[in-house]
Amino acid sequence: LTDGAAKLAKAMMYAVFGAILSQLVMRSGIAQRIVGVAAEYAGDRKMLLAFVLTAVTAICFMTVTGLGAVIMLGSLVLPILLGAGLSAEFAACLMLFAIAIGGVFNPAILGFYVETLGIPMVVAKKYVAVYGGLLSLTLIAFFLIRGSKESSSYAWAASVAPVDIKSNVPLLSLVTPLVPIGLIMFFNWSIIPAFIAGIIYGALTTDAKNA
Repeated sequence: LTDGAAKLAKAMMYAVFGAILSQLVMRSGIAQRIVGVAAEYAGDRKMLLAFVLTAVTAICFMTVTGLGAVIMLGSLVLPILLGAGLSAEFAACLMLFAIAIGGVFNPAILGFYVETLGIPMVVAKKYVAVYGGLLSLTLIAFFLIRGSKESSSYAWAASVAPVDIKSNVPLLSLVTPLVPIGLIMFFNWSIIPAFIAGIIYGALTTDAKNA
């Protein structure tokens, strides 16, 4: 038992720093603002709206983790998709794809591969790139096949409650979820320093006193 806990020590620290950044992204309103900007950009074009919201949700899940994050982002994204007239099944599948793709690129998961499973960082990065790419291609195929049916359908838009999206979050802060994985994949940073850089960047570009 002692040896097992010791072997998980680094992975636990990755989870801790990842959780700090996750809470910052959620509580400061960064995730909500990302969804809001995406919805504003897509407008009333429901297929473009679906694609953009799926992409930004995946980006959010590169940082945020846990059931709370799934509930929070789901409560933001799904009402928008349903309100645009997309079917519940299509919207739910897009949400699941976004969670899966974002999770692949989450640095905390990458740290688990390296420290707990003993996979070299170079190999883990290649795995993440290939697996994430395959998931993305699968999403695109699903989007093209099922999306063609959705775009030609004329279902009534669902009646949903208004979505509360913060609009006072600076645009500079919206890249916060990309900071850690970008530093790791392209600049060969270690995982914890990359998390710390993301936390500092997010704190400096937002009003993080309540985060």
